[in-house]
Amino acid sequence: VWNLSSSEIKYRKSEGLAINNFIFESKNQYIHINGVASQYPTDSVLVSMNDLNLDYVMRLINLEGISIGGLVTGDLLLYSLLKHPIYLADLYVEDMSLNRIIVGNGAINTQWNQELRQLDIKGDVTKANLAKVAGISGSFTPSTDSLDLRIAAETFPVSFLNRYFDGVASNFGGLARGDFRIAGPTKKLQFEGVS
Repeated sequence: VWNLSSSEIKYRKSEGLAINNFIFESKNQYIHINGVASQYPTDSVLVSMNDLNLDYVMRLINLEGISIGGLVTGDLLLYSLLKHPIYLADLYVEDMSLNRIIVGNGAINTQWNQELRQLDIKGDVTKANLAKVAGISGSFTPSTDSLDLRIAAETFPVSFLNRYFDGVASNFGGLARGDFRIAGPTKKLQFEGVS
């Protein structure tokens, strides 16, 4: 059962949407939202999450080319949300999955790169025993809806690729070591090995 607590939400065309103490929770899962969503670069919205199913978050950013799941805990800070959104995040994802295949636990940090107008992404994926699965670095460019991730794999499960070879090949399995790249518009992501 999810509970929606009393909160204050005000909209003024000239000022944007002010959100004060929006709380949506169920036991230890929650999403708390505070701030102002507007066109102004100094206005921000803080979204704090605990054990939130990442599928809900991915629907917010409309990433379609890859399914990312898990339970996310951390903060997402959004600036200039109604004009040129800037996303900053410090997140931990338990049982992070790609295309419904669990790859490990992820610690992901993002920073807005004003010069390139992109979200820079950096993180690590580890197993429960802290053995490294992969390092992740790259970017997401909102204006072109494009992702460019480089993954330095140590013991990365390749079965998440089955989705992309449906009808051509099936039952990929095993663990990969090496570098690969996931890049392109989010609706047409491409994978390639990197030397």
